Amino acid sequence: MIFAEEKKTVSSGRAVIRVENWESTIIGDAPTDALRDQLSYQDAITAKFLRTGSWGEIVEKELTKLEKAVEDPTAPENGVRLRRGMDSGEIALRRAIARLSAAKREAATVSLYDPIKKTFPTTLLKSVCRIMRAAGIKYQMEKACSAPERQLELEYDPGTQETRDYQDRAVQVALSCRKGTLAMATNAGKTTVMMRTIAEKGIKTLILVQKQELLRQIAENIRTHLNYEPGMAGGGYFQLKPITVAIVNTAHVRVQEFVNFGFDQIFVDEGHHAASRIHFTVLDRIRPYSIYSMTGTDFRTKRNENVVLEAAFGGTIYRIDNQFMVENGYSAKIEAEIVKFTQDELHPSFMWNTVYERGILFSLRRNELIAKAVKVHADRGETVLVLTDQTGHGQTICNLLLARGVSARFMHGQCSREERVTAMTDFRERRFSVLVGTTIYDEGVDFPTLDVVAFAAGKKAKGKVFQRLGRGQRKGFHEDGTRKDKAIVIDIFDDGHRLLKRHSMRRLLAMHEVGVVLPGKYVDMLIKEGFIHAVGQGEVALVP
Repeated sequence: MIFAEEKKTVSSGRAVIRVENWESTIIGDAPTDALRDQLSYQDAITAKFLRTGSWGEIVEKELTKLEKAVEDPTAPENGVRLRRGMDSGEIALRRAIARLSAAKREAATVSLYDPIKKTFPTTLLKSVCRIMRAAGIKYQMEKACSAPERQLELEYDPGTQETRDYQDRAVQVALSCRKGTLAMATNAGKTTVMMRTIAEKGIKTLILVQKQELLRQIAENIRTHLNYEPGMAGGGYFQLKPITVAIVNTAHVRVQEFVNFGFDQIFVDEGHHAASRIHFTVLDRIRPYSIYSMTGTDFRTKRNENVVLEAAFGGTIYRIDNQFMVENGYSAKIEAEIVKFTQDELHPSFMWNTVYERGILFSLRRNELIAKAVKVHADRGETVLVLTDQTGHGQTICNLLLARGVSARFMHGQCSREERVTAMTDFRERRFSVLVGTTIYDEGVDFPTLDVVAFAAGKKAKGKVFQRLGRGQRKGFHEDGTRKDKAIVIDIFDDGHRLLKRHSMRRLLAMHEVGVVLPGKYVDMLIKEGFIHAVGQGEVALVP
């Protein structure tokens, strides 16, 4: 957690911090204001703002007129005429109204410290101690938590999986720390570490996942490696057992049943999602003795979300990154194929929603460029995964591919479980060349022989870039017996608008950070724009 600058004050206060499994209590003096402020975050909520009253009505009316005028500048019925080269007054008015429109969302401060009960999540103990010291309050710790007794006799069976030294270290760290995040890159074996830790501890365990595919995948891993039939909750199943895999939404809806069952340990798969209110509510209600986050992305771009993740898990206790995996031969090397595209019709004054729709989603030229690049690889007999964010966009790209004679299928969140399973099986067996998918394929799905990943959605989120790159990093054996040792990522460099160019640069930087081999001219561009700097011949480094 990042704190504001603190000034140590002189105080004669004394306190006892009673440390319990999930929630700890301060008995005695406490710097209430500092604890409340520094252990808080801004929770964005939808509020009724600028929707009532004459001023709000004026703003809404003017915003609507301006948006219509941009779509058709010559239509007199719009009530406003906007030329291609809008004057500064019109631009300023549009930006002011956009800011007012954005202000419909307000922030509510939520503190993780309860000043009445003087309680806080135990995972924030280090932060609380720091604040107490800064306030000059002397304190003692009183531990009131006890470890649960072993209830299950389990033995881990590795099967055909190879044993890796770093996985041994990860398991030992997990056994020595009852809470924390294990940040392990794609193909590092997060599930293996999870299974081994469960077997070693032998206590009642709940595994929370995001999607049905992960529910079935982890349940099958438990059957294979622990020789145990797990309980399942979600996707049409609901049965709680000493080892249970559950979709987090199902756990949220029926949380009291999970509380009554009394799980001693929770693993959150893809734990970076735990910054959501649903996740934290489930964890706060169950309050296990041990809790671990298993993720390849142990950060969020917003400070608010990082505060919640620290409150849930207490920080990262072990990390293996993509660069380590590639350098040691565990993961495939990824090379980038960047296609430059300029959308001429985007006016510099356009805001993000308009830019994204016209420059990405509904840009026929851009979508055709993606289809053309993908077809080149499909014609070579390579398998390609095209990833989008929106269903309509994915359907458009799939239709363009089919029109060019490419065997392609489109899968999205509304497809049935049977359809998804069939598509995955057929794709892995190379019965068709291109799978176009939405965010359902961003994480937790294995494609050991995937040759190409294509980014179609644009945007700049570093975590999403890491996750999607991971789809191509697993090593597998091709039909001819050769082992896959590299993959290709296709991305579009959009420079038709300052916002699109900024997002493209951020994606390039994210790829560079995880060791993707970029074309030389794009490395030079990152250096020129100040994102990285040259160290020596053939070497570059991130700008701190």
